[in-house]
Amino acid sequence: MKLIMIRNKIGYLVLARANWGISFMSEELLRVAKEVTAKDKPEEALAAVLKEYIQRRIDKCEQKIKKFESKYSVGIKEFYEKLGTDFSLS
Repeated sequence: MKLIMIRNKIGYLVLARANWGISFMSEELLRVAKEVTAKDKPEEALAAVLKEYIQRRIDKCEQKIKKFESKYSVGIKEFYEKLGTDFSLS
């Protein structure tokens, strides 16, 4: 994801190129991101923080899937294939 950052009086205007979502970030938040990631450029620091956050969310989802598969002795793919036929939706 390409980030474009424009500095203004209240902080940074961040444009995410993937969907051109717009948000404002405080300079303090970007300073902390730079400090935590040891990146010099704020857009690199923010990208690193976002990647780490997304990876943690993925890891949590994978843990939930493994717990589900263990509990019900069925793989998640197999569960979705049987959903509505062998497993009631109501």
